[in-house]
Amino acid sequence: MGDTLFDKCMQVYYDEWQFKHPQPQDLRVVLERESGKDLSWLFDEIIPTTKHIDYSIAKVKTDEKGTRLRLKIRAR
Repeated sequence: MGDTLFDKCMQVYYDEWQFKHPQPQDLRVVLERESGKDLSWLFDEIIPTTKHIDYSIAKVKTDEKGTRLRLKIRAR
């Protein structure tokens, strides 16, 4: 998601929910709406479990913008 987009999402979340009583689902709704991303992998598969997360590097790409890593994530 990146820092800039995450900060924007959190600012919207704060603006919408300040002085109210949000539930965890409310955070998910704002993050998905503002980022345009499906975050079910995080809210359904990572946060509510006690599984260990196994990361592995699937791909490395270097270009003029820098180095990018694609990770493969498995919960076990």
